[in-house]
Amino acid sequence: TSNTTTQQLNDIIESIDDCKGTSNTTKQQLNDIRESIDDCKGTSNKTTQKLDELLENMEVMGQNRMEADNGTMTSVKMLSNEVESDGSWAWLGAQGDGSKFVYAHGGRGLDNASPLWYPGKPGSNVDADRCLMMLATGSYFGDHPTTPYWPQPCSDTNFALCEVK
Repeated sequence: TSNTTTQQLNDIIESIDDCKGTSNTTKQQLNDIRESIDDCKGTSNKTTQKLDELLENMEVMGQNRMEADNGTMTSVKMLSNEVESDGSWAWLGAQGDGSKFVYAHGGRGLDNASPLWYPGKPGSNVDADRCLMMLATGSYFGDHPTTPYWPQPCSDTNFALCEVK
């Protein structure tokens, strides 16, 4: 195994450790691959394939996380400037389906383990009567500016977050 491959693997493991949403299973898989590579002079096709799959998954996860973090933080800053004074929250276009939140536009699901959820949320609050809100009030936003997602009853009246292109 080349020093470059070993360094790439170490970089991946380090980036996984930095990612709050990474499962222990994924970390263990990467550690197993590192041990396999360290134990042999050449890398088997099976190990190479497993590493390629994990690299691909990490790239997708990293890209999705970066897009979510950038978009959410921009939106949170905008909302805190625009609507914080009237104590409003903003609907982000997703509603519970009984197991997770699903965006009305596109049907993409939101991970219940997303690092953007307010601490302890969504918990069991993923029923169809719950909508995904972004906390935009001073007390919540001030205490937790990087975890703005909240499962609010859909019957509550709130602003909808709109994107203008």
